[in-house]
Amino acid sequence: MIPSVIFIGLLVMTLSITGHSQVLSLSDTSLIFKNQEGKVLTKEEVNEFMKGVFSTRQENINGRKIITIIPAGTDERAGLQAKIGVFRNSLLNKPVNEFNLTDLNNKRWSSKELKGKVLVINFWFTSCKPCIQEMPHLNKLVEENKNTGVVFLAPAPESESQIRKFLTKYSFDYSIIPSSIDFMTTMKIEKFPTHLVIDREGIIRQVLIGYADDIKEKLQAEIEKLNKK
Repeated sequence: MIPSVIFIGLLVMTLSITGHSQVLSLSDTSLIFKNQEGKVLTKEEVNEFMKGVFSTRQENINGRKIITIIPAGTDERAGLQAKIGVFRNSLLNKPVNEFNLTDLNNKRWSSKELKGKVLVINFWFTSCKPCIQEMPHLNKLVEENKNTGVVFLAPAPESESQIRKFLTKYSFDYSIIPSSIDFMTTMKIEKFPTHLVIDREGIIRQVLIGYADDIKEKLQAEIEKLNKK
Protein backbone atom coordinates (compact mmCIF):
# COMPACT_ATOMS: atom_id res chain seq x y z
CA MET A 1 0.00 0.00 0.00
CA ILE A 2 1.27 3.48 -0.88
CA PRO A 3 1.69 5.91 2.05
CA SER A 4 -1.19 8.34 2.42
CA VAL A 5 -1.03 11.92 1.23
CA ILE A 6 -2.47 14.60 3.50
CA PHE A 7 -4.48 17.48 2.04
CA ILE A 8 -5.08 20.63 4.08
CA GLY A 9 -7.77 22.59 2.30
CA LEU A 10 -6.09 22.87 -1.07
CA LEU A 11 -2.60 22.14 0.26
CA VAL A 12 -0.87 18.98 -0.83
CA MET A 13 1.81 17.37 1.32
CA THR A 14 4.08 15.63 -1.15
CA LEU A 15 7.60 15.69 0.22
CA SER A 16 9.07 12.98 2.39
CA ILE A 17 12.52 12.24 3.77
CA THR A 18 13.34 10.27 0.63
CA GLY A 19 12.00 12.77 -1.87
CA HIS A 20 8.55 13.70 -3.09
CA SER A 21 5.69 11.26 -3.07
CA GLN A 22 3.28 10.75 -5.92
CA VAL A 23 0.95 13.68 -6.52
CA LEU A 24 -2.69 12.96 -7.27
CA SER A 25 -4.36 14.62 -10.23
CA LEU A 26 -8.07 14.71 -10.95
CA SER A 27 -7.23 14.69 -14.65
CA ASP A 28 -5.60 11.26 -14.30
CA THR A 29 -8.25 8.90 -15.70
CA SER A 30 -6.45 5.86 -14.26
CA LEU A 31 -7.44 6.90 -10.72
CA ILE A 32 -10.70 5.93 -9.03
CA PHE A 33 -11.78 8.04 -6.05
CA LYS A 34 -14.04 6.59 -3.37
CA ASN A 35 -15.43 7.66 -0.01
CA GLN A 36 -15.07 5.60 3.15
CA GLU A 37 -18.27 3.69 2.34
CA GLY A 38 -16.85 2.58 -1.02
CA LYS A 39 -18.95 4.87 -3.21
CA VAL A 40 -17.18 5.99 -6.37
CA LEU A 41 -16.89 9.79 -6.33
CA THR A 42 -17.37 12.17 -9.23
CA LYS A 43 -14.82 14.91 -9.91
CA GLU A 44 -17.25 17.43 -8.42
CA GLU A 45 -17.58 15.38 -5.23
CA VAL A 46 -13.79 15.09 -4.95
CA ASN A 47 -13.53 18.87 -5.33
CA GLU A 48 -15.95 19.28 -2.43
CA PHE A 49 -13.71 17.09 -0.26
CA MET A 50 -10.75 19.27 -1.24
CA LYS A 51 -12.40 22.26 0.39
CA GLY A 52 -11.90 20.63 3.77
CA VAL A 53 -9.19 18.68 5.53
CA PHE A 54 -8.72 15.02 4.69
CA SER A 55 -6.27 12.20 4.18
CA THR A 56 -6.17 9.54 1.50
CA ARG A 57 -5.56 5.81 1.43
CA GLN A 58 -4.18 4.42 -1.83
CA GLU A 59 -4.50 0.83 -2.99
CA ASN A 60 -3.86 -1.06 -6.21
CA ILE A 61 -6.73 -3.44 -6.98
CA ASN A 62 -6.77 -5.49 -10.18
CA GLY A 63 -4.35 -3.05 -11.78
CA ARG A 64 -6.42 0.03 -10.91
CA LYS A 65 -5.36 2.63 -8.38
CA ILE A 66 -8.10 3.25 -5.82
CA ILE A 67 -7.95 6.45 -3.75
CA THR A 68 -10.14 6.45 -0.64
CA ILE A 69 -10.77 9.92 0.77
CA ILE A 70 -11.07 10.11 4.56
CA PRO A 71 -12.38 13.40 6.02
CA ALA A 72 -10.44 14.61 9.03
CA GLY A 73 -12.07 14.99 12.41
CA THR A 74 -12.00 18.21 14.42
CA ASP A 75 -8.96 17.13 16.42
CA GLU A 76 -7.04 16.18 13.28
CA ARG A 77 -7.84 19.51 11.61
CA ALA A 78 -6.67 21.37 14.69
CA GLY A 79 -3.51 19.28 14.79
CA LEU A 80 -2.72 19.95 11.14
CA GLN A 81 -3.30 23.67 11.54
CA ALA A 82 -1.03 23.62 14.58
CA LYS A 83 1.69 21.95 12.51
CA ILE A 84 1.35 24.68 9.91
CA GLY A 85 1.81 27.26 12.66
CA VAL A 86 4.92 25.51 13.91
CA PHE A 87 6.31 25.36 10.37
CA ARG A 88 5.65 29.07 9.76
CA ASN A 89 7.30 30.02 13.03
CA SER A 90 10.33 27.89 12.16
CA LEU A 91 10.91 30.11 9.12
CA LEU A 92 9.72 33.56 10.13
CA ASN A 93 12.48 36.06 10.91
CA LYS A 94 15.13 33.46 10.07
CA PRO A 95 17.67 33.67 7.22
CA VAL A 96 16.70 31.81 4.08
CA ASN A 97 18.97 28.83 3.46
CA GLU A 98 21.83 29.55 1.11
CA PHE A 99 21.10 28.55 -2.46
CA ASN A 100 22.54 28.58 -5.96
CA LEU A 101 19.79 27.88 -8.45
CA THR A 102 19.51 27.96 -12.24
CA ASP A 103 16.26 28.92 -13.95
CA LEU A 104 14.77 27.80 -17.27
CA ASN A 105 16.64 30.57 -19.08
CA ASN A 106 19.96 29.32 -17.66
CA LYS A 107 20.22 32.36 -15.37
CA ARG A 108 21.86 31.59 -12.03
CA TRP A 109 20.37 32.91 -8.81
CA SER A 110 22.49 33.02 -5.67
CA SER A 111 21.23 33.89 -2.20
CA LYS A 112 24.43 35.83 -1.58
CA GLU A 113 24.12 37.85 -4.79
CA LEU A 114 20.46 38.60 -4.07
CA LYS A 115 21.30 40.42 -0.84
CA GLY A 116 20.00 43.97 -1.20
CA LYS A 117 16.87 42.90 -3.10
CA VAL A 118 13.38 41.98 -1.94
CA LEU A 119 12.78 38.35 -2.90
CA VAL A 120 9.51 36.46 -3.31
CA ILE A 121 9.68 32.67 -3.62
CA ASN A 122 6.78 30.44 -4.66
CA PHE A 123 7.23 26.69 -4.11
CA TRP A 124 4.96 24.78 -6.48
CA PHE A 125 4.68 21.77 -8.80
CA THR A 126 3.02 21.21 -12.14
CA SER A 127 0.06 19.05 -11.08
CA CYS A 128 -0.76 21.15 -8.01
CA LYS A 129 -4.26 22.45 -8.67
CA PRO A 130 -4.12 25.43 -6.25
CA CYS A 131 -0.68 26.35 -7.60
CA ILE A 132 -2.14 26.57 -11.10
CA GLN A 133 -5.22 28.40 -9.86
CA GLU A 134 -3.16 31.21 -8.35
CA MET A 135 -0.83 31.74 -11.33
CA PRO A 136 -2.92 34.48 -13.00
CA HIS A 137 -2.82 36.42 -9.70
CA LEU A 138 0.95 35.91 -9.43
CA ASN A 139 1.48 37.01 -13.03
CA LYS A 140 -0.32 40.27 -12.22
CA LEU A 141 1.92 40.67 -9.18
CA VAL A 142 5.03 40.34 -11.36
CA GLU A 143 3.65 42.85 -13.86
CA GLU A 144 2.86 45.41 -11.16
CA ASN A 145 6.38 45.12 -9.73
CA LYS A 146 8.38 44.96 -12.95
CA ASN A 147 10.14 48.27 -12.25
CA THR A 148 10.70 47.81 -8.51
CA GLY A 149 13.65 45.42 -8.54
CA VAL A 150 11.72 42.71 -6.68
CA VAL A 151 12.88 39.20 -7.66
CA PHE A 152 10.30 36.43 -8.13
CA LEU A 153 11.56 32.83 -8.06
CA ALA A 154 9.49 29.65 -8.45
CA PRO A 155 11.31 26.43 -7.51
CA ALA A 156 9.62 23.20 -8.62
CA PRO A 157 10.68 19.56 -8.19
CA GLU A 158 10.11 18.47 -11.80
CA SER A 159 12.65 18.39 -14.60
CA GLU A 160 13.12 21.13 -17.18
CA SER A 161 11.39 19.08 -19.89
CA GLN A 162 8.35 18.44 -17.67
CA ILE A 163 8.03 22.10 -16.81
CA ARG A 164 8.45 23.26 -20.41
CA LYS A 165 5.64 20.91 -21.40
CA PHE A 166 3.49 22.41 -18.62
CA LEU A 167 4.23 25.92 -19.89
CA THR A 168 2.82 25.11 -23.33
CA LYS A 169 -0.57 25.12 -21.61
CA TYR A 170 -0.12 27.57 -18.73
CA SER A 171 1.62 30.91 -18.30
CA PHE A 172 3.77 31.56 -15.25
CA ASP A 173 5.90 34.71 -15.18
CA TYR A 174 8.14 33.98 -12.19
CA SER A 175 11.72 32.86 -12.87
CA ILE A 176 11.07 29.12 -12.76
CA ILE A 177 13.68 26.86 -11.19
CA PRO A 178 13.40 23.20 -12.30
CA SER A 179 14.74 20.17 -10.39
CA SER A 180 14.62 22.01 -7.07
CA ILE A 181 13.88 19.07 -4.80
CA ASP A 182 17.12 19.53 -2.83
CA PHE A 183 16.33 23.17 -2.06
CA MET A 184 12.74 22.27 -1.11
CA THR A 185 14.01 19.55 1.19
CA THR A 186 16.52 21.80 2.95
CA MET A 187 13.74 24.37 3.45
CA LYS A 188 11.44 21.56 4.69
CA ILE A 189 8.68 22.60 2.30
CA GLU A 190 5.85 20.07 2.46
CA LYS A 191 2.75 22.08 1.60
CA PHE A 192 1.96 23.68 -1.72
CA PRO A 193 1.82 26.40 -2.70
CA THR A 194 4.11 27.98 -0.12
CA HIS A 195 5.20 31.62 -0.51
CA LEU A 196 8.16 33.25 1.20
CA VAL A 197 8.77 36.99 1.25
CA ILE A 198 12.41 37.78 2.05
CA ASP A 199 13.92 41.16 2.91
CA ARG A 200 17.11 42.74 1.58
CA GLU A 201 19.18 41.09 4.30
CA GLY A 202 17.99 37.61 3.33
CA ILE A 203 15.58 37.30 6.28
CA ILE A 204 12.20 35.60 5.78
CA ARG A 205 9.56 38.13 6.80
CA GLN A 206 6.40 36.37 5.68
CA VAL A 207 5.26 32.81 5.00
CA LEU A 208 1.93 32.28 3.21
CA ILE A 209 0.66 28.75 2.68
CA GLY A 210 -2.08 27.66 0.31
CA TYR A 211 -4.27 29.28 -2.29
CA ALA A 212 -6.22 32.43 -1.50
CA ASP A 213 -8.26 34.64 -3.82
CA ASP A 214 -6.37 37.65 -2.47
CA ILE A 215 -2.89 36.11 -2.64
CA LYS A 216 -1.67 38.92 -4.91
CA GLU A 217 -2.85 41.58 -2.47
CA LYS A 218 -1.29 39.75 0.50
CA LEU A 219 2.07 39.44 -1.24
CA GLN A 220 1.93 43.02 -2.51
CA ALA A 221 1.32 44.32 1.01
CA GLU A 222 4.42 42.47 2.24
CA ILE A 223 6.49 43.76 -0.67
CA GLU A 224 5.44 47.33 0.04
CA LYS A 225 6.34 47.00 3.72
CA LEU A 226 9.86 45.92 2.80
CA ASN A 227 10.27 48.54 0.08
CA LYS A 228 9.53 51.27 2.63
CA LYS A 229 12.42 50.17 4.85
